[in-house]
Amino acid sequence: GLEPVGVPYWLTSKERRQNQRAGTVIVAFKSEKEANTVIRHSILIAGLRLKAEKMLRTPRTSQCSRYLGFGYRDIKCRKAFKCRLYAEEHSSKQHKYGAYRSTELYQHIKARCFNCSGKHTADSKDYETYLTIRNVRKES
Repeated sequence: GLEPVGVPYWLTSKERRQNQRAGTVIVAFKSEKEANTVIRHSILIAGLRLKAEKMLRTPRTSQCSRYLGFGYRDIKCRKAFKCRLYAEEHSSKQHKYGAYRSTELYQHIKARCFNCSGKHTADSKDYETYLTIRNVRKES
């Protein structure tokens, strides 16, 4: 049979799990072959057959393009869209020129960051939150 390495652990805190119906548990295996077997066929934990996925490492500076938060991928994000330009609840793609990178093209838009309410776009690489996250990563 397959044997996990180490002790499986919850990805979220006990407090946060109190109001959740589902959660993520991290389980490691001795080899990639064993892990892939579990991913293909599921895993049995506490009498429940559960789906398994490969854990993807995500840099702290990764920013969800949907919700604009840091440290996770937007592949499975279910949070409401946030506009990267001025923090309203809609996708930036709804703008006529959704791919634009600068508010200079749109003088009528007052940039506002969803994360810190600063006067810049939420994906600016020059604002304090991003720089702090990036610097913590470099020091680690």
